Amino acid sequence: MVMYFGSNLPYDEFLTIILPTSEMSNKWTLYLQESYINTAVIVSEVEDLHTISGVTGWKPFGSDGRYVWATKSLGKGKGPVTITGKALMAVYVFGGKHRHGYGTTGVCSTGVVPTSPPDPCDGITCREKEECKRGVCVPISRATCSALGDPHYTTFDGKRYDFQGTCTYTMAEVLKKEAGLIPFTVQAKNNHRWNKQVSLVRKVTVTVYNHTVAIRKRRGAVEVSNKG
Repeated sequence: MVMYFGSNLPYDEFLTIILPTSEMSNKWTLYLQESYINTAVIVSEVEDLHTISGVTGWKPFGSDGRYVWATKSLGKGKGPVTITGKALMAVYVFGGKHRHGYGTTGVCSTGVVPTSPPDPCDGITCREKEECKRGVCVPISRATCSALGDPHYTTFDGKRYDFQGTCTYTMAEVLKKEAGLIPFTVQAKNNHRWNKQVSLVRKVTVTVYNHTVAIRKRRGAVEVSNKG
């Protein structure tokens, strides 16, 4: 943001925002302060400059020949004043009276409609139960499976049951190789608990990105493979 400080002699100073060229428009409305000596400042592109009526004495900007500026006396008028033209411009108004001063930007009535950025999801086709967000396919919904205790299983579709086997069981894995789908496997190992009628989850192993992470019953014990 760029601010402009005006001395506004012989009246009091004012401070206003300088609009970026991307916010230039071809129609502006100024709301004047009643009983103030009001002046409009117009910054315009050189092209179509002649279409801005009632404004003369254009002066060039030394740093950029594409733009010029001029002032227009509005006196002690009140109510809205509209400045229009085919040229893109930014319009400001300032004014003053004894021991008072003000400055502000005009109100843009119409302007250049900014070009919308390209949609990153254009041309992307997602799998079933996925949607594209910011150029990436993400699941529309999520599901969780779990195994805990002695042992209580919950499937992805929410069904619950107990199973007392003592082997290593696959909880989840990727069955089909597909672009954008990261292969992984989650396995749970059960052991007997006190007697052969009851078992519990002894270890959970996750294999992904060529690494294996094993979480055992003993709290705080996590093993990570060193495969690269």
